[in-house]
Amino acid sequence: MHVISFCRSLLLCAALLCGASAVHAVDPPGAYTFRSYGPDQGLINQAVTGLAQDNDGFIFASTEDGLFRYDGSRFERFGTDRGLLGDSIVGLYSEPGGRLWVLAAKGAMAWAGTAPDPTVKAIILPSLRIGSMSATARGHLVVATAHGVYEGQPDKLAPVAGLPKLDMAAVWISLDGKETLVMGHGVLYKRSGSGPWTERTLRPGLKNELVHTVMKDKQGRIWIRGLRFLRRLASFEGAEEDLSAQLPGSSVLKGQLVLDPQGKVWTPTNMGLARFDEAGVWTLADDDGLPTQSANAMLFDREGNLWISSEGVHRLQGRLAWSAHTRAQKLPSDTVWSVARSADGTMWVGTNRGLARGTGAGWTVVPGTEQRTIYTFAQDRDGVMWAGGNNPRAARNAVLMRSGDAFRSIPLDHLDGPSTINTMDFGPDGALYLGMQAHGLHKLVRDGAAFKGEKITLPNGEEKEQINQVLHDARGRLWVAGMGGLAFYNGKTWRRFGMADGLRDTHVEALAVDQSGDLLVSYWNVHGLTRFTTNEHGVLKATQVDQPAELVADNIYSLGYAADGALWLGTAQGVKRLKDGRMQQFGRGEGLPSEDAAANAFWPDPNGDVWFGMASGLAHYHAAAAVGAPPLPTTEVLRVEDGAGKTLTDPVPQVGWANRALTFRFAALSFTNESRVHPQVRLVGFEDAWRDTDIREARYTGLPPGPYRFEVRASIGGQDYGPVSMREVVIMTPWWRTWWAMAGAAVVAVAMLLLILRWRTGYLRRRNVELENLVRARTDALEQANEALHVASMVDPLTGLKNRRFLGLTMPDELARVNRQYREHDHSRAAVNKTLLIFMVDLDHFKAVNDTYGHAAGDLVLQQASSALRRACRDADFVVRWGGEEFLIVARNSDRDYAELLARNLREAVRELRIDIGNGIVLQKTCSIGFSAYPVLESDPAAYAWEDAVKMADQCLYVAKHSGRDAWVGVVLPPDAPDPGPRIGRELGALVSEGKVPALHSLGSDRSLRWTVS
Repeated sequence: MHVISFCRSLLLCAALLCGASAVHAVDPPGAYTFRSYGPDQGLINQAVTGLAQDNDGFIFASTEDGLFRYDGSRFERFGTDRGLLGDSIVGLYSEPGGRLWVLAAKGAMAWAGTAPDPTVKAIILPSLRIGSMSATARGHLVVATAHGVYEGQPDKLAPVAGLPKLDMAAVWISLDGKETLVMGHGVLYKRSGSGPWTERTLRPGLKNELVHTVMKDKQGRIWIRGLRFLRRLASFEGAEEDLSAQLPGSSVLKGQLVLDPQGKVWTPTNMGLARFDEAGVWTLADDDGLPTQSANAMLFDREGNLWISSEGVHRLQGRLAWSAHTRAQKLPSDTVWSVARSADGTMWVGTNRGLARGTGAGWTVVPGTEQRTIYTFAQDRDGVMWAGGNNPRAARNAVLMRSGDAFRSIPLDHLDGPSTINTMDFGPDGALYLGMQAHGLHKLVRDGAAFKGEKITLPNGEEKEQINQVLHDARGRLWVAGMGGLAFYNGKTWRRFGMADGLRDTHVEALAVDQSGDLLVSYWNVHGLTRFTTNEHGVLKATQVDQPAELVADNIYSLGYAADGALWLGTAQGVKRLKDGRMQQFGRGEGLPSEDAAANAFWPDPNGDVWFGMASGLAHYHAAAAVGAPPLPTTEVLRVEDGAGKTLTDPVPQVGWANRALTFRFAALSFTNESRVHPQVRLVGFEDAWRDTDIREARYTGLPPGPYRFEVRASIGGQDYGPVSMREVVIMTPWWRTWWAMAGAAVVAVAMLLLILRWRTGYLRRRNVELENLVRARTDALEQANEALHVASMVDPLTGLKNRRFLGLTMPDELARVNRQYREHDHSRAAVNKTLLIFMVDLDHFKAVNDTYGHAAGDLVLQQASSALRRACRDADFVVRWGGEEFLIVARNSDRDYAELLARNLREAVRELRIDIGNGIVLQKTCSIGFSAYPVLESDPAAYAWEDAVKMADQCLYVAKHSGRDAWVGVVLPPDAPDPGPRIGRELGALVSEGKVPALHSLGSDRSLRWTVS
């Protein structure tokens, strides 16, 4: 929240005087994100023809090869082998009461869970093609077929009296059954209750058009949809509108109309989705994030999630409440450090590569700022916008002051050398206060036509203290969050507050002031918040905020309050919102571009919208589209299996002793973000406490005889839990545990005990000494065996080198060490001995050895080549057999400048080998090497994963092989290299050819690099 509260006050006042629409100009359109479901999730047929949700909450998809049910984890297929009337399904219909109908080429059948609905004993209208269905809350059906319209209960359907024989009309009936609509051949028919039909002929153009859907919205308007047209009637007798021209395209399979939770009408087309409301039509197309250009069906589930089908199934993440802005929306960089709206309504964003201005067409970079990183904004009493950050290429820093559509540079001449402005705000004296990253607090005051800067010495502060936020409250007082505590300035004197005043820690990160004037504080690396009640002297009372526990479970980088009073937090694990004691958490699964929020990059709009700067883009929360927190998730026990794998179908099954191992499979039915759904299970009678689980099954073995009750529940984000689903089961008592068997066994045991007691006592004394010695020896042997087994699991048995498992276990710690070293040092200094150099080594023509001399000779070559590579490396380096004749070498604590030397040493180590394979045959081998470095980009170590560096080395290896072998090729970006962007992963050769990425190689001037292999 670098942006000052004064600017927000101006915008709130403007909103009250002029209406929210006058507060801000047209903002750049963001993109929405979708999660796609396909074969990896069990949806093995991608030709989806319909979507529906049943009464239990499962999502169903009809396809050309069966019916699929999604339980929040996977899709399960049902076909004719499970009782389906046919594998090719043309559509689905879900009654208001929850009954699901599966429509085939002819007829329809009711489906319940995993089988045909037992309450509907037959397929309805089995000889007719069904085009449209509608039902009341009590299950009274109206069905349009190729031979007219039918109605009634499923087992008593009959032709509707009083209607002409309409082929493939569209039908609709109200929930209470008091109104019925039928549309066909250009005529709309209406019936009230069981009364006579009245008709209305619509405007020309529909007589020969096939009508797919007719419906009535919450405002009483009638909507009529076909393949290429859309009509709307204000009422049955009201004005008729032709909305066809507003459709982005035509229907794919069927002209579908859907009401969303807010009562707005949606329809899918071959050019995206269209939504109609009082403001007109709004389209959601591939430019807006739709994963496919066309959509043939759509669904809003009971949580408000939007599902579409085209090639596969796709779900909108965030329920339209979140959109994202990245470089795809013309931001100069995906890293957004600050965000603010100026008094004229323009949205401004500070990024790693300049200052961006929002327009209705997208984002534009302010000329001259491309080399700057913008960390903070402020706005003075005259509404002039200021921006600050750093410019690594300038000898001195400066702040930017808006002048018209441009920004004027105000140099900070009083500072020695470059510096970084973390935060800034205007104080009660009208001065602009600058919080520096490593130079303390400064202020900038007007000096005639120019500006003069000076250093502010904070009480108990250090000269180079890092200042994290500067903020003034509604009274104009200035608050400063720094690494030495919390500072306060009332226009006359400075005060400093520390742990004795209620702070959890002296390293204060972010600040926010609520509507009552209380100050909220977060910390640099300490979880939790502190709320301060303030007076004219500053802090009056401190209250620690520790609940909800999930709210303060992460590092909090930004704080702020929205127009509705909700508290928003930007954290290391996404964005959190607290309103009326209930917390919501948002991340990538809800449509944000990243989980990692930037420090103090928060902006609230007067209409309730909020904006967050993230590590990978800008997140925009649309308050008008928000549908509130989703309902608590429900659960359902899907299947119970005994120890023999038999599915138990009885209401309370009885399980024999031999098969007493039980497996309960269950579903947690919430789709807003499946990764945030946390199930808990318990088996009452065996365990009373709930326990968390990450999988959708629970297994219990060795259960004693008796009754048990399995219970499962789920929450979103580990907060409130939904209703409990349960299943009872009884483990039968074995015969030998009955009372009479146990009594007889007791008598025999007593007799035997008396006979052997004396003998046993003596024997035990002798054996005691023997067993102690044996146990000691076995324990020593077992420890040695376990250690050997652990080492062997990470070693390639042929070569003695480490294997991929070793790399998987060690690299996370190694990467964390490297990233920490880069964070703890200034990236502008050379990264000496901090880099990981990655070499991919492949023995040339190795297959010819196996083919000519046999695999024994090949194994000998691999063993001696492994030894040579290990000798060429340091003891601290990782030498791994990557597979076959390929090796991966990770040179730790290295310098990028030594990559060529190390590659040359590795190649020479293999070339110098002379391998005697017997029979007077001595082989000499060569190798090809590709290498890269991690971090790929020293100026931004987190920009690329180490796997990206491996891929780059692998590409270089193949270039070396295809350019003649016995060579090395590498790509190591210099410290000041610009970010080449995502092309480095898929177009490395093109970047080298364009001169944007340097390539190192041993081929000489007479041989060229072959990046493209024909």
